[in-house]
Amino acid sequence: MIYRQGLDKEYPYYHIDLLNKRGRALYSLGQYNQSFNAFYNAKNIAKQMKDSCLAHSNDYDFAMISYKQKKYRDAIGYFESNIRAMRTCGDTLGAQKKIDTL
Repeated sequence: MIYRQGLDKEYPYYHIDLLNKRGRALYSLGQYNQSFNAFYNAKNIAKQMKDSCLAHSNDYDFAMISYKQKKYRDAIGYFESNIRAMRTCGDTLGAQKKIDTL
C-alpha cells in the first residue's frame, strides 16, 4: 500500500476512506484484529476532526468484527451505538441497509 506521512492531516477524509477500505478488505479475508485496527484508526482521525457522526460510522463494522470473534457483549454495545448514531446523524452512514441485512 502506498502511504505518505501526514496524509491524515492534509487530506483527512481521504485517509479515513483509505482506512475504511483497508478495514473492509481485511475483514473479508478474516483478519479481524487488523481490520478492527484500521477502523479504529479511521475513528480516531474523525474524532480529531470533531466529526462525531463520522467517528461513529464504523460502529457497525466494530459490531460485526466482535460478533465474528464471538465477543457478543461487545457486539451488542457497538450495534446499540450504531443505532444511536443513526438517530442523531440520520442515516447518512448507510447503517440502516446494514442493519436490515441482519
